[in-house]
Amino acid sequence: MRKVSSPILSLIFLLAGSLAVPLNIAGAQQLDYDLAVQISDISFVPNTFLVGTPVRIYATIRNFGNKDMTGHVAFYLSQELIGKEQVVSSRACGFPEDIFVDWTIPDREFNIAVKFIDTFPQDQNLDNNVSVTAVITPKKDTDG
Repeated sequence: MRKVSSPILSLIFLLAGSLAVPLNIAGAQQLDYDLAVQISDISFVPNTFLVGTPVRIYATIRNFGNKDMTGHVAFYLSQELIGKEQVVSSRACGFPEDIFVDWTIPDREFNIAVKFIDTFPQDQNLDNNVSVTAVITPKKDTDG
């Protein structure tokens, strides 16, 4: 009788045991209420930054929770509110919703923050409720 090597036997038991583990471990830990804004979801149209020109700032809001949510989102230049707070109403499970404000490029370096002012029901994960762009240096019309 041929003896099966221990590493092969260990691999067989490991594979057989892994079949009993639920496949959606991350889903089991998912929150009911989790609106999010990510840095990659903030964009500008047009995306050329010329001092004094109008621009529309977009943010994509996602609901990573298991249940629908509503809330208010604001765009900021430092501590200064840009435009008005935007109402968001978001379906559960990652469906995106775009919001925007119109603004004029200032004559200085800037970055834009997008943050939730409030949510209903209360967001259970506050770690993804604020996102800030990198510092942007606008060009002047004379810069060429």
